[in-house]
Amino acid sequence: QRAAGAPLCVVTSDPLTTPLTDEGYQAVIVQKSTTSTASFIRRFARERLAAAVLDEAGLRALAAEPPASLFDLEVLLPKASWLDIGALGGGDDYATATNADDLLFWRLWAFVALGAAVVIAILASVLHVLCRRTSAERAKVRARPAAAYAVAKSAAPEDGLYIQGVEERATV
Repeated sequence: QRAAGAPLCVVTSDPLTTPLTDEGYQAVIVQKSTTSTASFIRRFARERLAAAVLDEAGLRALAAEPPASLFDLEVLLPKASWLDIGALGGGDDYATATNADDLLFWRLWAFVALGAAVVIAILASVLHVLCRRTSAERAKVRARPAAAYAVAKSAAPEDGLYIQGVEERATV
């Protein structure tokens, strides 16, 4: 037994207790039982669409040859003439969408967000590489006078006088 309000999450072949997911739907339709499939579809219509079955023959006809996936069922049911959508009040807005475009609308925004994240990551990487290169070039420029000083000092004669860290020498 389960506590009142506890979610159903164990997939079973029982159409009255299996989750209203594609996995639960597949577990029911694989039995090839019109009665079990009709029970699942009735439960799905009642809980997700807040719909009442007006014509048992229409429900049984669909259960005899059910759609291949729960998604297909979600697209098909709102158009069924044997259902009264919203008759029971409430219902899940996601499941009451009337066509596949409405059901997949969130995917458009998911791909837009994913694309934006990829673009931002690429721009950040390019900017990072450019800034590192610029920093490295600045460090080389700063190191050049010190290197020139070292070369000039090593080339100076022992008795020479080194002036201002450049290649100018004066002999005494």
